[in-house]
Amino acid sequence: MDIKDIFPEDGKVQRIYCENCGQSMVLKYFDFNELVSGINISIQALPYLFCGSCDLKYFPDHSRFVIIHLHQKALEEHRDTIFSNRRKIVEDLGFTKVKFIYDADDYYYIPGLQRDHNSGFLTPVFFKKSVLLKFQNHSDYRVRFASKTYGSIYSGKDFDISFGVNKSGKVIMWLGDMATLDESEQYYLRSENIESDHDIGSEFYDGQIEVKFTDYTPEDKLINARSVFLEFCTKEFGLEVSHLTNETIQSISKLNPPVLHTEKEQKDIVDLLNKINIESLDVSNLGAIIIKLGGDPKNLGGLKRIELLFSLKFPKKDVHKIVSPLFVLYDLRVNLLHAVSDEKKFEALVSVCQRLGIPEGSSFDAIYPELIRQLTNCFYQLVD
Repeated sequence: MDIKDIFPEDGKVQRIYCENCGQSMVLKYFDFNELVSGINISIQALPYLFCGSCDLKYFPDHSRFVIIHLHQKALEEHRDTIFSNRRKIVEDLGFTKVKFIYDADDYYYIPGLQRDHNSGFLTPVFFKKSVLLKFQNHSDYRVRFASKTYGSIYSGKDFDISFGVNKSGKVIMWLGDMATLDESEQYYLRSENIESDHDIGSEFYDGQIEVKFTDYTPEDKLINARSVFLEFCTKEFGLEVSHLTNETIQSISKLNPPVLHTEKEQKDIVDLLNKINIESLDVSNLGAIIIKLGGDPKNLGGLKRIELLFSLKFPKKDVHKIVSPLFVLYDLRVNLLHAVSDEKKFEALVSVCQRLGIPEGSSFDAIYPELIRQLTNCFYQLVD
């Protein structure tokens, strides 16, 4: 290997994306043992950017500089071999009074995070997913998802902290952002703080670091519409109309369109949609709001309560028609996940197609995108 190959290419900015497949890479550690322009260089646990899909490794710029430095040192000392037992960077990057668990290697080796100003601000700090529950259940805060892997915790007009969700389901926030929280809230976060897995690939990273905003998928648009709906309800009625549970968060992160539309895929996706949009409804709070509006929620399930609530609040709206996609989703789940006769299944699918306004006998690959579109419109129309 020539030392020239170690130097970064002129004008080329190191990025987190694999040059072969374009996917986000993870920071991993490998031993480096190479003959570099006449010098045997051995480095234990050198950080690399690794693409698991392509099984390819790339040097972060900081690792390149480590190799260059060792090569120069060996030349100055007239040695043909040099060894480094690299130790992880242990550094308190400041910002918070509470001592969070984080890995300074992430800040220095993951592309795009190290800055000349506010050094350390963009250090990623990792949390269990349950950290979001704590904020959602706190009277002063709300959690909003813009997509499956990008969201924010907000309170009023002046407070908004963004977070990401990586492929392993871990929540990521910037160390500098967390400094804007009261000390008591920082301790709140610290209880859910976990070790870094060095993977920050997400729409959170894409948007915050790369300023790369890809078109949202239909599923992301649905998640965003649901967040708008829930936020409206909290402001309008003074009560939460949905629980944010671990199961809901997990379901949101798993929400991806079916690929082959197999029966298992159909069951899985409909079950996820049901958990996110229907099972998460807070039936008790819906009932309390209905009573305040002069209605009677007795013997009504979550969907019927949503329909009654909005009919009472907005009598000029055709709420029955607007919420129809939610009932279609519920019926699809019963049809796919419960034991029903072939005749009943056929009748249910005919009804589903009729209510969605698509040809009778349409297959699931036609039903699914139309259902997602109409569920999204449903949430927007309820609050419009």
